[in-house]
Amino acid sequence: MATTISNESITHANGGHDNDAIEKEKKLASTAVPMFSIWRHHNGSSYVVEDYVVIEATERIGICYRNLDLTAPKTRWCRPINEWNDLMNHDGRDVKRFKRTGQTNRVKLWITRNNGLAYALLMVFWIILSVPTNLIFSNHPNRVVISSVVLIFGLLIALLI
Repeated sequence: MATTISNESITHANGGHDNDAIEKEKKLASTAVPMFSIWRHHNGSSYVVEDYVVIEATERIGICYRNLDLTAPKTRWCRPINEWNDLMNHDGRDVKRFKRTGQTNRVKLWITRNNGLAYALLMVFWIILSVPTNLIFSNHPNRVVISSVVLIFGLLIALLI
């Protein structure tokens, strides 16, 4: 099902903003290009949709997105939604500007963009869990195995979120 996004500006006749129309257009945008969806640009880079905005100059809905490549600059881009699926001439053929390739969520995105901090938090999590586990099972012959199971369980939870 294709979602049609209006090319009309979102203003009242008196010049003020029509907040109901803005929210309606944002809802249409979120259906056509869902938040945290992953898209491959025709040049090969992958991007994640992070937000929807109203572009002041045109008073149209825009999509804010960021490159998923950790080595790329952390620049946040914004493109009018009506340009999102434009056809581009790439290597002599017409292709869509973006092609949807997947979906992520806020936590996985945060871990991807802040992997050093995420690993540090996992280490703190492991220490918090392992100290009481080692104290409780200090006389248990398999305390190393028990600590390892606690660590693996914590890592699995972190990866599944």
